[in-house]
Amino acid sequence: MSEQGRDPKVIAAALLGDPRMVEACGTHDVQAVIRLMRSGGASLDDLARATGVGPSRLSDYEVAARQAHGFEIFERLSDGFRIPGRYWRLADRPWEEAGILTARPGSTGAGADPGELRPRTTT
Repeated sequence: MSEQGRDPKVIAAALLGDPRMVEACGTHDVQAVIRLMRSGGASLDDLARATGVGPSRLSDYEVAARQAHGFEIFERLSDGFRIPGRYWRLADRPWEEAGILTARPGSTGAGADPGELRPRTTT
């Protein structure tokens, strides 16, 4: 597994409060999401392990050689990085409903760390 600083879930948690990430997810801009994750220190191999999407396919998205079609890629990114479904305009993901750790929405981003992860609560 990757070093702690390169773990895609940790990087995504740090980016959830970043308006660029919120916009990228909301507009289904896979290229921007991958670039933001890479700027946080994740390699294509790290992203591939987390999502089950091959590194060459992720690279194609990153350089805009491929466009995202269908919801499967958004679901894989959501699940692999633990980005809540609502960021992608998807239904809650199964791991959200189960109360598995998820990044706290509205975190400030830059200072986020694994300590900002908490179980999702429903009201």
